Amino acid sequence: MQSAEPTAEWGGVAQVSAGSEDAFSAGLAIGGPVTTDGKLKFRVSAHHHESNGFRDNAFLQRDDTNGRNETSLRGKLVWEPTEDWQIVMSAIYADVDNGYDAFAIDNSLNVLSDKPGKDAQQSSGASVKAIWSGAEKFNVTSITTSANSDIKFGFDADWGNPDSWSPYTYDFVVDNNRERQTISQEFRLTSADAGKLFNGSTDWLLGVYVMQLDDDLDSITQGILIDPDPVFGYTFTVDDQFSGRYEALNAAIFGQLDFAIGDTNHLGFGLRVERRDTDYTNTSGLAFSPDETMIGGELTFTHDFSDFTTGFVSLARGFKAGGFNPGPGVPDERRQFDTETVWNLEVGMKSRWLDESLQMNTAIFYSDRQDQQIRTSFQLVPNDPASFVFFTDNADQGRTIGLEVDLRWLASDEFEYFLTAGLLDAEITSFGTSEVNLDGRNQAHAPAYTLNVGGIYRRANGVFARLDVSARDEFYFDYSHNQRSSAYQLVNARLGFEADRWAVQLWMRNLFDERYAVRGFYFGNEPPDFSNELYVRYGDPRQIGVTLDMRF
Repeated sequence: MQSAEPTAEWGGVAQVSAGSEDAFSAGLAIGGPVTTDGKLKFRVSAHHHESNGFRDNAFLQRDDTNGRNETSLRGKLVWEPTEDWQIVMSAIYADVDNGYDAFAIDNSLNVLSDKPGKDAQQSSGASVKAIWSGAEKFNVTSITTSANSDIKFGFDADWGNPDSWSPYTYDFVVDNNRERQTISQEFRLTSADAGKLFNGSTDWLLGVYVMQLDDDLDSITQGILIDPDPVFGYTFTVDDQFSGRYEALNAAIFGQLDFAIGDTNHLGFGLRVERRDTDYTNTSGLAFSPDETMIGGELTFTHDFSDFTTGFVSLARGFKAGGFNPGPGVPDERRQFDTETVWNLEVGMKSRWLDESLQMNTAIFYSDRQDQQIRTSFQLVPNDPASFVFFTDNADQGRTIGLEVDLRWLASDEFEYFLTAGLLDAEITSFGTSEVNLDGRNQAHAPAYTLNVGGIYRRANGVFARLDVSARDEFYFDYSHNQRSSAYQLVNARLGFEADRWAVQLWMRNLFDERYAVRGFYFGNEPPDFSNELYVRYGDPRQIGVTLDMRF
């Protein structure tokens, strides 16, 4: 992702938005030339967003325990001291102070926790990108990045309070504090016009990449459960402190060749070889130092059927490094997981029709995943909700078949229509040993269809309206159980007025207040029996607001 570039002229944008659920946001971005010759330009932006988080805590009589409070600052400086040099310096700072109080025993939006959690972080990062084009046959690019994050995540693991669990004493909390630093360096050589190979028909690229990651985690889990039964009663307590340090060094070399075959055909070949070395230790006595070398690449062929239609076919091999699960309670046989590799075949077409008023992109793909990494979970101790462990495991094999379509039609000066649709058949073809038989089952969070369709209406006098309808099929929540969501549809709408330098719009998200689940867990969290139940986290309900945009 790349933020907006500085421009040679002064300008800026401002935005203010307010809506239901105490939502408020404001942003400002300005930029322009620093020097009169235009060789030094800048752009800075700031944005703040807050809302109550769509949950009501009846016990604490608060509506902001799941609230969002996020502030970000960005800056970019572009310096072109000579015709041969361009230097881009970027910086970002983010302060996220969100609450975490998203689950309710009755699967509603009314929570009962007495110790709401946090999902917060303070992050800063910077990068310097330097491009030198002074050689006749090649260009040199250097990219240096650094980032630091202080992350805090905690939650009320029992989701309740003394009144809701009476006559039982049931109180568990989890607190995690993480510090994470990364630094990376990349160098690229790319062909200039005079440096193309094979009689000027082939562009080339060669690069090296190195990244160092350091991660420190401190975790505290505390809890107590007292069953007051005079005959079968018992007391269960937890007071665990856990610290771990993780270091990783990634180094890679990569290259690409792009052949022009005549006027209408292009053949591309890319290759990447990456080496990864890691070290991990924690206060539980665990120590890991795995290392591995991974190879990936891509072969792509494109053909221009006309000035408005291009077809392509690509064969790619990707990889995801193996690793280990350091958390307390993970079974020894699942401490480490293997590298995943995937072969992906894709065929598609990009086209423009009806004097370019109709744009259509389509693609069909097939993926074969070996040692597919999956994120799963289970509960170690039936009466300890904080023992709900997440870890990465390997399925022996998975495969995915899909179709994607993207249409955009400018029917007239006033009407525009769009449609994006996807069909997906994602299956675990072979898993091996697990608590749940996953052989032949669909992968988690892989709905069979997704759809977004809508239209935009604009009048010459500035009035505009937009309607979006999205739909998603049911999907499995996890690999540790067979519970599924329900299919759902969402409607979003906008109505506004736009002038030369300002615009105002009324927006409505989830217009019909659809209740839809985005996450689901299946475990025991209610004394005294702690029987397994499905607990879901719902997406945002209906929200209505107004946004004002200004350009200057």
